[in-house]
Amino acid sequence: MTGKFTTNVIFAKGAFNEFGYKGGLPWGHYKEDMEHFMTVTSGSVVVMGRKTFESLPSYLKGRINIVLSGSTDVPCCAKDATVPDRVWNGRELFEDRGIGAWLRHAACWYEKDVFIIGGASLIHEAISNGVDYIYLTQFHNQKELPADMYQSTSLKDYKVVDASECFSKGYKLDVVFEKLVGR
Repeated sequence: MTGKFTTNVIFAKGAFNEFGYKGGLPWGHYKEDMEHFMTVTSGSVVVMGRKTFESLPSYLKGRINIVLSGSTDVPCCAKDATVPDRVWNGRELFEDRGIGAWLRHAACWYEKDVFIIGGASLIHEAISNGVDYIYLTQFHNQKELPADMYQSTSLKDYKVVDASECFSKGYKLDVVFEKLVGR
């Protein structure tokens, strides 16, 4: 951990590692997952790639929104035309120190917990380089959902420290919210 502030990854995936579909989520809008995300990340710094930010309906209120992109000279906005707090060139940031060091620096700089929220390559890079916690929403779907993005990053270096099940009326998916910590 970085002082009292943590570096984190938060994401959801299906039983077949489904992660994204046509700029959205394979399971669509799942109220409990959205509420869980809002509760866990409230008051923090959320870091994401350009495509993730542009897929959002709007700026994530109550959080500092940072976009990492390969091209900082191209305007970036959410679907409602709101813009992030900051756009940084991800390649330049990680070239010398790597994403793990940058996340720890950001947590100290902003004096807040930092969450990588997407896309798939940023999540993979952060988990592979070590974060304090992973918040994983695991959908237990029986059949593979339509998807064009998958998240199969190994979590072997992490162990579950908290889990809660969610059975939502009106949905055919059982969900487990897990919190994992590095070993």
